[in-house]
Amino acid sequence: KVSQEISATIDWDTVSHGQALGVLRVRLASATTLKSSDISLFKRGGSSDPYGVVRVGSQQIQTSVIYGKLSPVWHEMEWYDFLIHSSRQRLYVEIFDRDFGSADDTLGKFP
Repeated sequence: KVSQEISATIDWDTVSHGQALGVLRVRLASATTLKSSDISLFKRGGSSDPYGVVRVGSQQIQTSVIYGKLSPVWHEMEWYDFLIHSSRQRLYVEIFDRDFGSADDTLGKFP
């Protein structure tokens, strides 16, 4: 069990005064068997340069890019805190392939 300190960016007055229901804590650890989005002349089968975007309501974070991987592992021990204001708020996770000179490709998403 790893104990993490809740982010100092959370406005605890908002939580303690009932303006928020609580805090959702998220860490994007890995993705598996992503599709190859980049064609390489040197690597058979291609690869991707994935990064993740996590969104809850209007709050959004983005992970670092892991270059040349189809099953990336983010070694960042960063936890992301999202204020929850309603039981109807949803967690969305999307994995993109970083592209240079064109729009990034979607590799997968949840839900």
